[in-house]
Amino acid sequence: MQLKKTSGSEAPVQEEKEPEQEPAGQEEKEPEQEPAGQEEKEPEQEAADQEPKEPEVDREPLIRFENVGKIYQTGQIVYEALHDVNLEVMEGELVVILGPSGAGKSTLLNLLGGLDGASSGKIYFGGEDITAFDDRRLGKFRAVDVGIVFQFYNLVPTLTAYENVDLMQDLGVKIMDPMKALEMVGLADRKDNFPSQLSGGQQQRISIARAIAKMPRLLLCDEPTGALDTNTGKEVLKTLQDQSRVYHKTVVMVTHNSLFADIADKVVWVKNGTVVDVTVNEAPKEADELNW
Repeated sequence: MQLKKTSGSEAPVQEEKEPEQEPAGQEEKEPEQEPAGQEEKEPEQEAADQEPKEPEVDREPLIRFENVGKIYQTGQIVYEALHDVNLEVMEGELVVILGPSGAGKSTLLNLLGGLDGASSGKIYFGGEDITAFDDRRLGKFRAVDVGIVFQFYNLVPTLTAYENVDLMQDLGVKIMDPMKALEMVGLADRKDNFPSQLSGGQQQRISIARAIAKMPRLLLCDEPTGALDTNTGKEVLKTLQDQSRVYHKTVVMVTHNSLFADIADKVVWVKNGTVVDVTVNEAPKEADELNW
């Protein structure tokens, strides 16, 4: 009976059990669930948050060629200018197309801009198959989405720099403020000059301003430095490089000068009417670093 009373006494039992259960429960549960959970989950969540963003880099290309071919026929003479061309161009890239004379570079450029139609295969721009466009839709594509820079400027000699840029608006194309376009190529102070009062490099930069004034997604350049010396050519290349890097335009340039590959994000080699190699440049040079 004395043993039962001693073991059944409430005060000693409560004083011993309560401190054993509460501190033990707090010391074991709190550090295991809160600190351990935070330290382990936060890095995993951060990594998980970063990983899904990577596929955005591998985004859908702005331009995609699928087995594209182009045949010209004059009477009974058939000439295959391009065949089996497969190519992808991402938005914002500066792409240089290289190859010997007659390789098909200019034909490829014309197909890119909708200036000519493919004989076979499909060409996608922004996810749309432009080979399926009718004449009206193709004309709108050329007017809105594509800007073209030619080798010999094609400026109107009787118009000022400002008026040459504003000319696009007179043709019914919606454009940005011509002064803003001139500022983008560094020639706002030449707005009142006529082409004859400008150097070759300045005239080419005016033609670039005219092309970008309509805010195209794609800027096509056909031998843009072909008529320029080295120094003025560098000015033009710097302007085109800025259009890609600063203003995120997709710039595709055809040239015979292999040195220009050094400033490109992607180099496309064309030979015998097809794309034989595509090289991605991990560390493009600045345009003013080139010497030719």
